[in-house]
Amino acid sequence: MKAVQVYFVNDSSANQNWGSRATSQLLKQQSLEAGGTLVASLPLADLNRPNWQTTPGGHKFYQQTQSLLGRSSFLQKAGSSLLNRAISRLPDPAPANWSQFESKAIAVKKGQLLPHIKEALEHCDMVLINGEGGILENQRESRMMLFIAYLAKTHFNKPVALVCHTADLSHPTLFEIAEQVYPLLNDVVFRDPTSFERYGALGKTRFAADVTFALEPAPVETWTPLAQRRGYFDHYPNESLAFDPAKPFICLGGSSSFSPRHQPGSNPQEALAQLAQSLGELAQVVLVASALPDERILEPLAKELELPYIPLATAPLQGLDLLANASLYVGGRWHGAIFALRGGTPVIAFAAETFKLEALIGQYDLHPCFSSQDLAGQQDEMVRMSQSYLEQGQSLREKLKTRSKMFVDSSQEHVSLIRQLSQHPD
Repeated sequence: MKAVQVYFVNDSSANQNWGSRATSQLLKQQSLEAGGTLVASLPLADLNRPNWQTTPGGHKFYQQTQSLLGRSSFLQKAGSSLLNRAISRLPDPAPANWSQFESKAIAVKKGQLLPHIKEALEHCDMVLINGEGGILENQRESRMMLFIAYLAKTHFNKPVALVCHTADLSHPTLFEIAEQVYPLLNDVVFRDPTSFERYGALGKTRFAADVTFALEPAPVETWTPLAQRRGYFDHYPNESLAFDPAKPFICLGGSSSFSPRHQPGSNPQEALAQLAQSLGELAQVVLVASALPDERILEPLAKELELPYIPLATAPLQGLDLLANASLYVGGRWHGAIFALRGGTPVIAFAAETFKLEALIGQYDLHPCFSSQDLAGQQDEMVRMSQSYLEQGQSLREKLKTRSKMFVDSSQEHVSLIRQLSQHPD
């Protein structure tokens, strides 16, 4: 068996999101178990925006500038801030559309662009791209993932797998790119059935459950005595406040659609405050911030309403156990819903930034997603459904938990190409 040298693209281990962190950690772990060795990784931040590594000259300029600033941490931080602003005004090495792919790829091959990516591609056996929810609209992140896939296949002759992802190719520029790149790839794995239904004909594609279905939550009888200890969920400077996990509790979270780029100038805090108060008549309410946009809304709301608050700094596994052992999860987070459903917790969902959560909820025969644009107008129906799910109790939980267990095996399938190359290196 040969150890496969893996270049891991879109390493979201440092992303401010429970699900992103858990996804990258699991993909790395499964890669090793499948016979791979991680020789390089490209962080999500490099896909989102350009940096001073994108050209050899730029990298040299950055290093020289930093050395001139000396050892002062203040000057180093100030210098980095100014340089990062400056880089955004320079030409972006990321291709803006399909017509630029080949010329940019040739520039990389010649060492004129993205030397760190060229080096990684020269020293790996294959490329594993963690797509997550990043293939949508016409984001730089989306174009860069597909560009690296194209670059690896056409100029470095490397096998490529694009895995664990939702694809929303409704933007014409992104669709044109995907239409050209997907058929080149060795393995394309969608994490939701809607993506597979829409774009499965583009290449060697298939569906497998999100990798985080592989996580096993702590059983209630083990978890409850630990979680009952006062301060168990405290993360300085926040306090979770006292709530009794042995009694019914509802976790209320946020949504990717709450990001300012989706709702510029709007703030769902008032609607969430009303919803929290209404849900509080059914059971204890715990506010859960599993991503940065949620934290900006829910942290001040927790203080205003004096509700228990679980911050973004919480370890993803703690978040998994909390949501999996809750009586109900109300929110619009893909991974928040998966964490809940792994333990059989019913989900009242409001829409995420794409169709992904609707696709997930549809696999469980739960109530369709509510619109995140009008939480106040749908509050009565959300509370009614919440009460219905709570009343169904253990019978509903067992049904949801059983359905979730059906997805565990396929959640290991995102590293199949590594396993195949390891067992059959030729």
